[in-house]
Amino acid sequence: MAELRTEFVDDVLVVYFPEHELMDEDHNRQIGTALIELTAQARGGRMLVSFRGVEFVTSSMLGQLVMLNKRCLSHQIVLKICDVSPDLRTIFKIVRLDTLVAICGDRDSALQDFRSGESEVSKMEDLSSAADYQAAAEAGDAAAQFALGKCYEEGRGVPQDFRQALQWYEKAAALGHATAQYSLGNCYAYGIDIDQDYQQALAWFKKAAEQGHAKSQYMLGVSYSHGLAGEQDHAQAARWYERAAEAGDLEAQVIMAEVYLEGRGVTQDTQRAMHWLRAASDRGHADAQANLARFYASGEFVQRNLEKARHWYRQAASQGHQAAQQALEDLEDETDS
Repeated sequence: MAELRTEFVDDVLVVYFPEHELMDEDHNRQIGTALIELTAQARGGRMLVSFRGVEFVTSSMLGQLVMLNKRCLSHQIVLKICDVSPDLRTIFKIVRLDTLVAICGDRDSALQDFRSGESEVSKMEDLSSAADYQAAAEAGDAAAQFALGKCYEEGRGVPQDFRQALQWYEKAAALGHATAQYSLGNCYAYGIDIDQDYQQALAWFKKAAEQGHAKSQYMLGVSYSHGLAGEQDHAQAARWYERAAEAGDLEAQVIMAEVYLEGRGVTQDTQRAMHWLRAASDRGHADAQANLARFYASGEFVQRNLEKARHWYRQAASQGHQAAQQALEDLEDETDS
């Protein structure tokens, strides 16, 4: 087992990494195996992984965290992450790890979350099991093959087995099932029980994206924006982000606001930027709400409107957005003086 340091605090299993940079692929796989083995020790179904002192991780380590999250879900374990540096938090947000696992502040705040019982194990959306899909999958039904793959991934009716999940995803993807293609792309992108291969990931994301799969369109945007497959192309990134945004992908809408404000791969267009920022704000995205409020407060890109600024700051603050709360207080003080 990789040398992970552990301790129990309030019956929460807290895990610490020994290295500052988690870069070696083989070692990351060993760490992933060790993390999954440690789930057996999680008393009361609570596990906290601390990134204290960790400065850099590769995408293969992100893949190990995705696998750990799947294991925790299948074994009814609440998983949280804490002590994440600003740079790592940005990476986690880009790849949407923050939508899978609760990312807290420091260890003490995470433990307080456990004490207050604010987080419970997420319930799986589809409670059917492998037996419901086996016959149809073996007969060549792509939807059943994908569903069976999910059962193996999540351990529903069968022992959790990422290799079996991958094989069924491959069958469904080859038949053109868009969500299976997206799942297969993620397996290659994160090296989930397969050799990491960005080119393969990009190819599968593109197949699904061309069928209108919004999450794949977003991931294509990420790939081109950050050159994950060796080809950085901001114009291509913007094109796929916008298609995802138009399909209703919330994070893509936020990114498109940034893209149009900065002219990153597109002609700078503040009206289009505000369009996407409002769209994301209306759907409850706290960062978008805080940014929209800031523009209304300053009069930058929009006509200055303090009433709208307060409204959007309040919306963001109600979701725990601390910068929005502070900005709202500053705005109220400025108005009163």
